Amino acid sequence: MRALQQGLAGARAAVETFVPKLAIFLVAGVGGGLIRPMRQRWSRWLNSAEAPFAPTRRASKNGAKPETGDAGVGGHA
Repeated sequence: MRALQQGLAGARAAVETFVPKLAIFLVAGVGGGLIRPMRQRWSRWLNSAEAPFAPTRRASKNGAKPETGDAGVGGHA
């Protein structure tokens, strides 16, 4: 039982050391230089995710129906 209490005390000390450092890192990073690189990463990720849908999206912008043969959201042709 004593070993368990010592182990928990060590874990608690580690958490009490780690969490404030993580919070400081996040506050300083978000408030400082991490915003622009993260925004650029998200933009790249989202662009690559929507790339397969780009031809369908362009066709719908031009008023044409997509060539996928889907019936649409409502299920009506």
